Amino acid sequence: MAAPLLPVSRARALAYAALLLGGAVAPIALAPFELRVVGLTYPPERRVFELLACTGTLALFAVGALELQRLRGSPPRALVPLLAFLAVVFSTLAIVTEFAEPLYDWRCYEAAAQAIRAGDNPWTNRELVYLYPPLLAQALALAYAALAHLSVWLGLDASPPALWRSVFYLFQAAQPLLAALAFLLAWRLARDAGGSALAAALLAASLLLVDNPLLRTLRWSQINLWVLDLALLAILLRERAPLGAGLALALGAHLKLYPLVLLAPWLATRQWRAAAGAAFGLVALALLETRGGTDWSPWREFIAFAPSFPRGTFFRDDSLHSVALSLLRMPERVTRFAIDPWAIEALVATATAAVAALFAWRFLRRERAARSGPEAARFRQIGHAADALAFTLIAAPTVWEHHYVLAIPIAVWAAVGFGAARPIATAAALVAIFAPPVFDVWPFGYHRLAGLVLLLWVTRDEPPPPSCERLAPGAGGGGSRGDASAD
Repeated sequence: MAAPLLPVSRARALAYAALLLGGAVAPIALAPFELRVVGLTYPPERRVFELLACTGTLALFAVGALELQRLRGSPPRALVPLLAFLAVVFSTLAIVTEFAEPLYDWRCYEAAAQAIRAGDNPWTNRELVYLYPPLLAQALALAYAALAHLSVWLGLDASPPALWRSVFYLFQAAQPLLAALAFLLAWRLARDAGGSALAAALLAASLLLVDNPLLRTLRWSQINLWVLDLALLAILLRERAPLGAGLALALGAHLKLYPLVLLAPWLATRQWRAAAGAAFGLVALALLETRGGTDWSPWREFIAFAPSFPRGTFFRDDSLHSVALSLLRMPERVTRFAIDPWAIEALVATATAAVAALFAWRFLRRERAARSGPEAARFRQIGHAADALAFTLIAAPTVWEHHYVLAIPIAVWAAVGFGAARPIATAAALVAIFAPPVFDVWPFGYHRLAGLVLLLWVTRDEPPPPSCERLAPGAGGGGSRGDASAD
């Protein structure tokens, strides 16, 4: 039987979530009032983020104090997961409150939501390009409408600029909560893969603290943490609650298409309940987005836009298109010998087919080498999911650095299952993916792709049998004993 998803009881998890959510929402209620105890050292627009720094800190201290009380009498190593959790959330909170100005990516989201509200096509804006399915823009438009009604009812500033600032705040204030969930889910994934509680906590914290893709996600107000959490839920709930796993996949795919690739291993290994949940969720969300199926224009417009989806051209874009373009165009820059565009497309198509064949071979090899038993099956399924996400990070038309937040499940799988056997290669791959800042220098800008390829080499065969043995209930790995405590 799979261990509980969270390391504390459900009641405690809900109480902690309420504390953190209260810390995120309180500033938007307090900001309109000129409280004597609140100073202002930045422009007035940043007041709400300064308040978030305070209320978020108080909420985290409260969670920490309650957990310390629960862990009283435990050995010192039992405190490591708590300290690692607090470090991740404090770091994310600091970044969010430090960078409180909307940049280009957010302006694209906002413009798309405004187009939805006006009944226009959000995918025709050539200046503020919106790349995603309808759900994100529709959700932001709905948040705007709800805040408008609430502001009128409370007699607060209901002007469009003020309302959009509030929507931006709520979007960013959710990021520390998403980082908290990402830590817990990555910790659980590492436990399911056979890691000890201590090692899992240190690994999850390291991947979220030394993580330039995450920093870029927060700085540019990207949705990658939403997608990461939903992908992790889809992976972790596949055995625990298959229908819930499918619903998580469906919601992630409606935000960004990447998680849809997880369906492939589910179907190939006959995970019918999870696949059924995904199918139900995909259809249900589509009906919500189209007003019960009466207005399919958002999806028609998105599908019409899809052929013009931008392709990678920068040296820091890790897509196959960017790599092929650079390889063929670099001689052109030196010799001025022109390369026909069809050669680039042919190379990309050939490389994509080769990559797909490689992952299919890895899948079949992993299935043939599979050991019997539910714990081994779960471990094998983590490998299938990691490969599926790796494929999207290689074959997508554009792969910016912030997309590599989705490499965290791959990193966990590789580090826990194979790190002991190949420590130097694993460490080098993780550093190449997560540590370096962004630069656009050929060919060094492709270091994240190089790290991902190195992880594929690290995970090229089955890990040692003890990795699966540690998954037994009550053992030091993903077992249920010691992971959750009753109040």
